[in-house]
Amino acid sequence: MPLTLNTAATLQKLQGKPPLLSEDKRQEYSQPKEAKAQLSEAIDQFFPSLDESQSDGAKGQEGLLRYHTPRGERIQVTFEGDSQKGEYVQEWVGGGFIYTTFDENSIDNYQVGPQGAHHLHLDRNDPAKNYVEVTPKGFNILNQEPAPEAPPQVDPGFLKEKDGVGYAVLQEGDPGEAADVGESVLVHYTGWLENGESFDSSRNRPNPFTFTLGEGRVIQGWEKGVEGMKVGEKRLLDIPSELAYGERARPGIPPNSPLTFEVELLATSGQL
Repeated sequence: MPLTLNTAATLQKLQGKPPLLSEDKRQEYSQPKEAKAQLSEAIDQFFPSLDESQSDGAKGQEGLLRYHTPRGERIQVTFEGDSQKGEYVQEWVGGGFIYTTFDENSIDNYQVGPQGAHHLHLDRNDPAKNYVEVTPKGFNILNQEPAPEAPPQVDPGFLKEKDGVGYAVLQEGDPGEAADVGESVLVHYTGWLENGESFDSSRNRPNPFTFTLGEGRVIQGWEKGVEGMKVGEKRLLDIPSELAYGERARPGIPPNSPLTFEVELLATSGQL
């Protein structure tokens, strides 16, 4: 697996080049030539040995390089293109990654880890537009959206049914990447009781929730409702009590409770 689910999900968010901070918190950057040269050199050194060395542990896997640094760190690198136009990802096994994009107009370099995120933006045409963003410790772009206070309002006529679970697509995802049985998935979710009271949300915790479809670690309503979701999709799940916890009471959930969830699929191991 080239990347972890958290890294894959974070990259998908960063590929849209969203602002990490408000504009008034950005810092000016006045050394674009030095930064461009250093980034280009760092990335170029990986291209000549792609899939040529048995020691890289990734022979035959195009665009993937695995190796140990002199300090013993395990690093995985994926890339396409070159230092003039392309994408480069360097992930430290155990946490943290660098993501750099090059095109004819700009260079963006993101360094993401437990200490937060650092973003350098270089404009190839207008140096006045160069800037740096440095986020606070613990920043997680996957957790920037707050938990919704109430379940989404959907006309019952728009609800579809799948194996006893009602669902509606709230936000379209990537048509080429869907969750399948046997794959690990990374999701954000918020759940409500029938009276509209929220009983749980992953958005109130440091990290999204991950599980493997088909292993029975989640309620049947989730197994049925999440399968087939596309990466980036948000879905409303209307789950009857027999496909939730049935007669069992759970913290904050009385027995025989139908449940409503908003689920966002952030990543799946099938896309890696």
